[in-house]
Amino acid sequence: MNVPQTHLLEYIGAEETNLLVSMNLCKRDMDFFPKLDGLFQEPLKYIDLKIKNRAALTHDDKHRMAVLTLYLYVHYHLYSAFSTMLRCHLSDALSQSRKAIDAAFTAARLIREPATLTDYFDRHRDYRNIKRTVSDANQKSETEYPDTGPLVEMHEICSQFGSHADVSSLIHRVEMTEPDELGKSLMRLLMFQKPESDLEFRYYLVQILVSFAQMLWLFRNFVADIAAGIEKDKWITTIGQTILAIQKESEQIEAAMKKPA
Repeated sequence: MNVPQTHLLEYIGAEETNLLVSMNLCKRDMDFFPKLDGLFQEPLKYIDLKIKNRAALTHDDKHRMAVLTLYLYVHYHLYSAFSTMLRCHLSDALSQSRKAIDAAFTAARLIREPATLTDYFDRHRDYRNIKRTVSDANQKSETEYPDTGPLVEMHEICSQFGSHADVSSLIHRVEMTEPDELGKSLMRLLMFQKPESDLEFRYYLVQILVSFAQMLWLFRNFVADIAAGIEKDKWITTIGQTILAIQKESEQIEAAMKKPA
């Protein structure tokens, strides 16, 4: 069994081809990105952390900076995961989404318990295992971290298929050809992972958008409170409407996938 060689320029060319084909395929779904991106960016022009002395930061200063940094980190991964998926790197897009969910959960705990900021800086196990912290708290009471349930489920999917070198993350990447007339076959690790159908591809792309909209929801009150001048109610209402709109699109795609061919 042989393993074929790969070439950088061919890989880069294939990536760009995938990007263009995916953007054409997902024209309808692409419309959601600028809406969600705009919601992430809208508060930024209003934010003033009101730090009086950078050489002597107060606890409140550090807390606001930490949560805002996590907000910006999630926003960065919206770009990264979405564009990675368009280039047909499904596993990597899920991995990047998981990092963003970790950041959103971390922010949710800091917002709820500002006194744990030192634990966050010291990498306490509750923060190092933040998904477990949130999940365990939700099992005790659904009001501990409301609106995190769907993100816990998405985190588990991302972990299973995109974040570790276990068999579930690798099995869909490996390809072996049938033996030729000489009895030789090829084995290779696929550089790109594309779902079997166009509808399934769109479903994953939209699910990534849904997850990032749900992450934005977790930040809504904290960010609105430090963005003096923003129309808070209107901004938060629009986030909720956007989540519902993207979820509706996801449900329609899922229904179409279940129809007999």
